[in-house]
Amino acid sequence: MYWPRIVVLLASLFCLRQVKAACGDTEEDRLVWARERMHPGTTKQQLALVYQWLQNGTRSCTQSGDLWYYRGITAQQVGDARDAQYSFGKAEENGSKAKKDGFNPFTIRNGVVASAPLKPARDKWALVIGINNLSKSDDFLEFAKPDAEAIGDFLVKNAHFKNDTDHVKVVVEESATTEKIRDAFGEIRSKAQDDDLVLVYLSSHGRARELDPTGLSYVLTYDTDMSSPARTFSTALKMVELAELGRWIRSRQFVLLLDTCYSGAARPGVGGSAGTHRSNSLDPLQGLQGSGHRVVLSASKDDERSYEDPGSKHGYFTRYFLEAMKQGGNQQSIEWLFEYLEQRIPKEVSLQDNNRQQHPVMQAFGEGKSIVLGSPLLTISIQSPSSLLGIRAAVQ
Repeated sequence: MYWPRIVVLLASLFCLRQVKAACGDTEEDRLVWARERMHPGTTKQQLALVYQWLQNGTRSCTQSGDLWYYRGITAQQVGDARDAQYSFGKAEENGSKAKKDGFNPFTIRNGVVASAPLKPARDKWALVIGINNLSKSDDFLEFAKPDAEAIGDFLVKNAHFKNDTDHVKVVVEESATTEKIRDAFGEIRSKAQDDDLVLVYLSSHGRARELDPTGLSYVLTYDTDMSSPARTFSTALKMVELAELGRWIRSRQFVLLLDTCYSGAARPGVGGSAGTHRSNSLDPLQGLQGSGHRVVLSASKDDERSYEDPGSKHGYFTRYFLEAMKQGGNQQSIEWLFEYLEQRIPKEVSLQDNNRQQHPVMQAFGEGKSIVLGSPLLTISIQSPSSLLGIRAAVQ
């Protein structure tokens, strides 16, 4: 009597396992591919491509709640209300975390008024990361850790950041795992307020987009495993995560400094000869658009390495960034700092070896390039109760 039920149950479990196998590592891969292309500046052509990608994804990964959720919000964007309703139902049925969080990459969730004028920050927060060694690789850098420590020290002593680990958090070596870095992102996101400035500095190894099956770019962390593309995907820090960090932070001012190889992958189409752009270029940090005053300085183009300078015991990018900050004083904009880097880094790197090329890249949103990183904090003068009584008496 019970055999038919057992057979049905075993068949169901077998089918479920087959569904899981069909998705495999591709579920998260599909999600990140879509997230890189979903932001307020997404074009209609990109939107159609993402929609098709997510429809195909939910056919092969029918129990991925997040794929169904992103399909639903993309359906909303293209005006397919019926499919949106159906997809949201499937997302709910399959326990979508993204749906529970209510994250919509097509909107600015942080509540920042992007058009609000740029002004001195009320407070400043920095997350500074430096990784010399990777626990699962023989690749190493000499000066990433000292660079991070030098940046943290400079921010406190010269750039009006408060001298405590809440305001300037320096994360290096074994403390800089992917999970711990994400936790640090979460901390800074919860503390920074609307009128604040947030700086994120990363000095580590970068991963070229061309080495990934679907063209994703990464920053490698202490525990990144590069034994296979799948392991790299699941253990490295994806560039799109940096965009989502900048979008979720409430602060109107956000500065991202990337001293890694291939860091210009944050702005594709800058590699190769001057003025050329790749037809399949993708900007994973385009999601910063509309979320306030944002600026990204990358150490090199997307097809270039970021070199270290044994003479100064710094990476070239960090060496000249610190030099520019010291020479320019506290009132120089990010744009001025970038011009300083642009003039010196390529020349100095090529002097060491004619075959070496390194060109910094800047990308700005809102008035990001006008941010003054070292400006004093905004102070509000509050009169004492006695002075207020004096004013009141004078008025009477």
